[in-house]
Amino acid sequence: MKDSVIVLFTAKAYPGKETELKELLISGITASRHDPGNVSFELNQLEDDPSVFFFYEEWVSEEALNLHLATPGVVKLKEASDRIVIGGFAANVKKARKLRPEAIAS
Repeated sequence: MKDSVIVLFTAKAYPGKETELKELLISGITASRHDPGNVSFELNQLEDDPSVFFFYEEWVSEEALNLHLATPGVVKLKEASDRIVIGGFAANVKKARKLRPEAIAS
């Protein structure tokens, strides 16, 4: 999808908040995967630092992503992030675009 939006959300839990963050992140996976415009929604945890989680998400458009960001689960995550995620929510969200080689004209 040429105009899709990739989102990387990295969250490092404050010490002692790892389990709370993990439960909060896992609780939103199924609903987010069913949000309109979702292509991929994967939660990961670092093997060498279990306090670090990251989402890899793909959305068909910026509009679909914005609708997702307004859902109750994401709003709940944003509110909780200030007390359980180092740096909070917004500082840990990065957007990307896929790069594809252009077709070479003969």
